[in-house]
Amino acid sequence: MMRSIVIGLVLLIGGGALAEGDAAFRRGDYRRAAEAYGRAMADGDSSATVRYNLGTALLRLNRHDEARPHLEAAARLRARAGLPLRAEYNAGNADLAPVAGK
Repeated sequence: MMRSIVIGLVLLIGGGALAEGDAAFRRGDYRRAAEAYGRAMADGDSSATVRYNLGTALLRLNRHDEARPHLEAAARLRARAGLPLRAEYNAGNADLAPVAGK
């Protein structure tokens, strides 16, 4: 109960869909994370951070073809130090075939 209240306050105070996506990603709920990052984009946030986070969540869901354009866009935006290299690395991971049994 207390955890739900804290999460609700965090979302209300500072971040909406982006904060919701980050919290879901940290919990390992990549489907909800991808949905939240998608909402952030639909609300007009197409920053490198949102694109990178969405692409990475999609990779975790083995949705490689969907992940690649977001990761490539994040790499192009070069919004913050260190992000382009991680985005390019994960964009390359989108080309890898999912490993059976994972």
